[in-house]
Amino acid sequence: MSLVYRLIALLLALVLAGPGHSQDSGSSEKPGLNYRLLGPANGGRATRVVGIPGDPLTYYLSTAAGGVWKSANGGMSWKSVFDDQPVSSIGSVAVASGNSNIVYVGSGEANIRGNVGEGNGIYRSLDAGETWDHVWTAEGQIGTIVVSPDDDNVIFAAALGSPFGTGPDRGVYRSTDGGDSWEQVLYVDEDTGASDVAFDESNPNILFAGMWQTRRYPWDMVSGGPGSGLYMSRDGGDNWKKLEGSGLPDGIWGKVGVRVAATDPDRVYALIEAEDGGLFRSDNGGDSWEHINDSPGLKQRAWYYTTLTIDPTNEDVVWFPQVSMLKTIDGGKSVLAVKKGGWDHHDVWIDPMNPKRIAEASDAGVALSQDGGETWELARIPIGQFYHLSVDTRTPYRVMGSLQDFGTRAGPSNSLHSGGIRLGDWGAGWRWRSRLCCCGSGRSEHCLCRRILGLLVALRRTNRPVAARRYLPG
Repeated sequence: MSLVYRLIALLLALVLAGPGHSQDSGSSEKPGLNYRLLGPANGGRATRVVGIPGDPLTYYLSTAAGGVWKSANGGMSWKSVFDDQPVSSIGSVAVASGNSNIVYVGSGEANIRGNVGEGNGIYRSLDAGETWDHVWTAEGQIGTIVVSPDDDNVIFAAALGSPFGTGPDRGVYRSTDGGDSWEQVLYVDEDTGASDVAFDESNPNILFAGMWQTRRYPWDMVSGGPGSGLYMSRDGGDNWKKLEGSGLPDGIWGKVGVRVAATDPDRVYALIEAEDGGLFRSDNGGDSWEHINDSPGLKQRAWYYTTLTIDPTNEDVVWFPQVSMLKTIDGGKSVLAVKKGGWDHHDVWIDPMNPKRIAEASDAGVALSQDGGETWELARIPIGQFYHLSVDTRTPYRVMGSLQDFGTRAGPSNSLHSGGIRLGDWGAGWRWRSRLCCCGSGRSEHCLCRRILGLLVALRRTNRPVAARRYLPG
């Protein structure tokens, strides 16, 4: 039997031996076994990042599968502060403006890829991330949390709900007692959740919210429906009005992102997924709108992006985290790609007391800039998402698998180095994503990886492909 066919047989054996075919019906926790970190500390998908105005040292990062991380030294190092909690998929993080020790976390990444993990509600820390309370329990994703600039007891959360099915726990939620209790203040239907919520910082009684009808299936992604829309409240969230016409697009909408300029409360921007969608701008507090930009760069993969950040010192400057990092300096009339700290960007935070200090979250992790985005420093933290894992028979054995946006990697299970397993021990990796890899026994240099679209690739550990053939149709 040829090497390729022997490896195919091994690959099938690994698949059949997976959790779905396990004969062990007992607990997944085995006595005497403890998890230890292997790496690689190269970054991974992050969803939101926030700093503290005027404090160049402290940042919080929410990640797609790695919990919540904190830096207390200006990004030189990061510490996981959420490992003791029962959820690792995080969609949002916010710090109270009046007391920076109060931190809120919304679980469940709201950029709903096919491998998204569900959340289980909202968490609160009163001691800067040292300990956490689970203050609201619900199944689903929470992509935005905002704290009132005037009252730390008032918090709003954009709850998308479960992306996989219907349910009542979706819409805009409000707490007026510092997170102890939560009330659903904007609800459309069991298929529609909230994609965004934003204050008018000059008058926190005025809020805008985006509602998004969406569903993630194993075989499909549906973004848009009659439930989607842009809403406004003028009484602190007690009542909401759906904004229609007056320059807003007709027809079915999808995901909506919205922000109000801190320097001019009449200036409101909305990113709207629609047939005639793109960037919309209001110069009168939402009464009327202009379709200011329909650049394809603002509209691509709207379900995965559709976020924006207005410079807190200039209402004409807006950042759009997208496949590329996009930016306007003329109120949206033109949008250009600018220097970036990662790729597939999801969030930008700007210090209102020093707008040259910027943080961004992306599929690469978190990056910081001290010069307005001219240069970036990307953090190396272990938050990568493995699609699947396998091991070989070396001593020490090697662990291999495919990472979200970091290719297929292999690294040692142990190391004699005083610092433990280093990032360099994981090697450069193969430059594509696969779903499962297996290697020959002993010191064999041959491996077989199953790629997307059913393609099998045979390789040597030197990373040089030696054969490729289609294994599944399509």
